[in-house]
Amino acid sequence: MTIAPDQGMAGLFPERFAPPAAPGPGPALEGELDIGARLVLALDGMTAAARQLAAARQRSRLSWEECHLIDIPPAQSSAAGTIDQPDEWGPQAQWVWQILALPFTLGTGTSAAALYRDAATPVNLVLSQSTSGIFEPKGLFLMPGRRLLWASTGGGLTVCAGIAVEIAIDSLPAYLL
Repeated sequence: MTIAPDQGMAGLFPERFAPPAAPGPGPALEGELDIGARLVLALDGMTAAARQLAAARQRSRLSWEECHLIDIPPAQSSAAGTIDQPDEWGPQAQWVWQILALPFTLGTGTSAAALYRDAATPVNLVLSQSTSGIFEPKGLFLMPGRRLLWASTGGGLTVCAGIAVEIAIDSLPAYLL
């Protein structure tokens, strides 16, 4: 059996070769307390910031006058063509619409329906579909002066009542948060 010199000396002089004792409340422990105190202060600051953010969000909640649901009126055509109701299918001045749902039904012989923004041109196409359905966009907003219009080919089209959120234009930033 081989004994290392340090082991042999530790057997002869145990007090001299004893392992070091655990540190007392010296600089190392104070540094650990300092880190802990810093963490507590950081957490307190984060908690205060979260409370301020929650209070700001509560203050920025929109009233019914600033933001509310509206119905988009229905329309129907018995033949192929364009259905355009500029006074009913777009927001008035100082309002923005977020479109939530637009149900439509193709008539007999209708091959396709298309939804446009502002004018029935290819660059304004929002939806083109060959079956009846409900269009539920996530990010379709209409600014003041913009409107929707429908077109059908081959036959008539029934546009059922849709749903939109009407937002006061001054409240749009708060709505988008």
